[in-house]
Amino acid sequence: MLKDLSLEEYLEIVDSDAPTPGGGSVGALVGALGAALSRMLAHLSLNKKKFIEATQEQKEMFVTAANDIKHYKEMLIDGIDGDALSYQCVVTAYKIKDEFEIQRALKTSAFIALDIQKNALSALSRLIELVPLGNKNVLSDLVAGAILLQSCIEISFLNVQANAKLLIDEVDRHEFIIEGQRCIDEGKVFKEAILNAING
Repeated sequence: MLKDLSLEEYLEIVDSDAPTPGGGSVGALVGALGAALSRMLAHLSLNKKKFIEATQEQKEMFVTAANDIKHYKEMLIDGIDGDALSYQCVVTAYKIKDEFEIQRALKTSAFIALDIQKNALSALSRLIELVPLGNKNVLSDLVAGAILLQSCIEISFLNVQANAKLLIDEVDRHEFIIEGQRCIDEGKVFKEAILNAING
């Protein structure tokens, strides 16, 4: 499994003539890093005066957001392998020249790329809830996390497009593109909200 490799091993495979892992897998990794970096802020905020003196409701909102981000981080980690495996299925389908299998593999690959987009977007949408009680010394890391998550969304959309445009079913093709673009647009709004909240 790609996710079990060391960072150096993973980078060496990317920097080779192997077709996978490619942009989609790397994009999922970027998203997972963004989520992890955002949670770093959460970890470094729990023992600070601002958090300790907050209301129980504020604390629960903060912790719930951090836990949700962890869930999406784990989903993005799964996407590191999921994207690579789905691409291999597409290649195999083209080799056997079975149109049904080709279409099924393309649709699955587009779905996985869209799922990566959605998980990154879901994580990004929760970052704003970490700002009020967040350790001010690491708020820049939260911004970095937001940028990485948005990058993941945009990178994964490239795979959504690449697979969806080859689908024979026009409805499926249209829905994948529309939904993927929606993720990009909503992600931009959430990212800007983080920037505005931190920069005042």
